[in-house]
Amino acid sequence: MALTPQRAANTLAITETRLAASLRALGFPYTAETTIHERTGAAVIQFLFGLSSLRFPALKLPQMLQAWRSGEMAREDPLHVLHVMMTAHECYDALLRMMKDHVSHCLHLRSGGVLTVYRPGAAAPPPGARLVWTNDLNLAAACGVVGVPVLSIDGSAGQHRFGLAPCGYRVLLSDGGWQAHDTATLIARDPVREDEWRLRMEATQPLHPLCLAYDALHNRAQLKAELKGQGRAPMILIDEPARVIPGAHKGACLAVRQALVSADAPGHVMDQVTRHMQAPPMSW
Repeated sequence: MALTPQRAANTLAITETRLAASLRALGFPYTAETTIHERTGAAVIQFLFGLSSLRFPALKLPQMLQAWRSGEMAREDPLHVLHVMMTAHECYDALLRMMKDHVSHCLHLRSGGVLTVYRPGAAAPPPGARLVWTNDLNLAAACGVVGVPVLSIDGSAGQHRFGLAPCGYRVLLSDGGWQAHDTATLIARDPVREDEWRLRMEATQPLHPLCLAYDALHNRAQLKAELKGQGRAPMILIDEPARVIPGAHKGACLAVRQALVSADAPGHVMDQVTRHMQAPPMSW
């Protein structure tokens, strides 16, 4: 379907898959649209999101994205649902690197201590610690948002297990107190017929950062499955940020490179391209 002026005025086009997954989790209506790249003729995927979420209270997309992209959200409202979800994607991507490259990462406090995120570095298990194991990559990554690190990974591709610390690092709560989460309690499940993977906390504290993070990563997997369900995976267009060309005359000083990558490409391919293009990470 062509992007008419009317549709353009009522939607925002998103090509960053992690952001698209988070907006999907937040209830923004969207369509995944395949267009033809003018220069190469390749099929390119973009996500067109409505400007208001369908959940109550409704979130307004333009204002929310402006606050997130400017850094205002991280400074002023670090527990905003979008900021929590995007932090979850960072933790997920770090676990992918740990599995692929066998590079150690450890958790660091973020946003004054209300959240944590992985950074390269060693993290040794406490002496005598009995790790809490899960084979759920999404859950292991979500735990990283609230101070519970993965200290060990075993198994082969597709069958990895993640050894979580039995107790997390202390994180700052919204009421001003500090808490170290008990991991077994944090990841306990309360399955129902509609959702056999439901966490117990989702029933009692659905807006807890762990639940928000887990929801975002679940939607990431669903979004990937939707693209695969279209048959041959379309291409994702990765833009390089606009650059000023030294010596160029005014009005002709912007140069933008673009890269076309299969939506089915492995995470390390996405990482390599986005590092080269200095663009936001796009890995699944």
